[in-house]
Amino acid sequence: MAKKIPGTRVLDEAFKRTTRAVAVPPNHPLALAFVTKFMTDAISNGTLRKAYDNNGLKDNPIRAK
Repeated sequence: MAKKIPGTRVLDEAFKRTTRAVAVPPNHPLALAFVTKFMTDAISNGTLRKAYDNNGLKDNPIRAK
């Protein structure tokens, strides 16, 4: 996009980092268990890494907590 707008440039460093999170309401233990298993599986089997990579987040680390 910067190439289309004369005089613009892309910074090498990031100016904002977005953190991804999953929220579960308090007192919903089944929902918490489901989300915990889903995220643990997605991290261990590479699904989350693939989703990051496919969406331009190849340099973003996967954080478990």
